[in-house]
Amino acid sequence: MQWIILLCALALGCTRSPAPTSPHNSKPILDSLTISPSILRVGQPATVTCYAHDPDGDELTYHWSVSAGTIVGHGSRVHYIPDPCCGGLTNTISVVVKDGKGGAVQGQLHVAVSP
Repeated sequence: MQWIILLCALALGCTRSPAPTSPHNSKPILDSLTISPSILRVGQPATVTCYAHDPDGDELTYHWSVSAGTIVGHGSRVHYIPDPCCGGLTNTISVVVKDGKGGAVQGQLHVAVSP
């Protein structure tokens, strides 16, 4: 009798349940990209801010680049310093926002720099 109970317990314990599926990852959403001051001059720093969120609540990282000039800092708020070569030109500041789970979104800001 004990063997029958043991075999039944083992049979019930060995049933296979489906493997849990990983939840769908939504990419981050870029709400806005701003610069202040809006009128730039060569050598004058400006603050660039990326407002973004992730629908899944994932932590976001920000990767900045610029066509000409220098980006200083990390995270959602950085400083842009136009180089002397930038006077009279329109430069592009780009950011890629990543959620660490394969989701990413890119934004660009075109800024005119006065000499």
